[in-house]
Amino acid sequence: MIDTNTNTVTATVAVGAGPWGLAITPNGALAYVTNLNSNDVWVINTATNAVVAKVPVGNGPAAVAITPNGAYAYVTNESSDSVSVINTATNIVVATVPVVSGSYNSGPYAVAITPNGAFAYTANAAASTVSVIDTATNKVMATVPVGTTPHGVAITPDGQSAYVGNEYSSTVSVIDTRTNTVVDTVNGVAVAPEGVAIKSPQFQPVPCHYVTPVQ
Repeated sequence: MIDTNTNTVTATVAVGAGPWGLAITPNGALAYVTNLNSNDVWVINTATNAVVAKVPVGNGPAAVAITPNGAYAYVTNESSDSVSVINTATNIVVATVPVVSGSYNSGPYAVAITPNGAFAYTANAAASTVSVIDTATNKVMATVPVGTTPHGVAITPDGQSAYVGNEYSSTVSVIDTRTNTVVDTVNGVAVAPEGVAIKSPQFQPVPCHYVTPVQ
């Protein structure tokens, strides 16, 4: 845990083997940590920095994303070609979603959820695809071919585009989330792009009207 005011480490919490991904619930109360080598997710109470739950998932859990309402955590199981859906109220897996039906070694690596919580997008490294999961049914509704070995995915704040970093083709694929098709490919990025982040729109201050007090 890092204090962002001082940029100093304030606590260190022991978790499972090979901690890899981390996501914090929207209310800031819980942190979900994927442990790649122990095949589980540990849940940390951020107020006490105590581990409050250990959730078994699939093999090789890499990334985790929390729905905007904080109700579910979506975990990519890279080595078992699936996504585990954890109910954050009970910390129990309530669904396991095969990423590519009938496909093996698809390698779901990264995951991002649309701002309205309706869809989860997984970057499938081994398959060079992105899967779109309907969070209402927890079924894959689309599979989108992208560049080689996608390792990162992020959704724009308006939810209309998904940006995918393709590690081995050194490109970024831009997916229109309304049609789930690639509408652009960004070349000339740095070698082996993995992580992707979207810059939020700049904060616009509320206009102020200044009044000179009456003397």
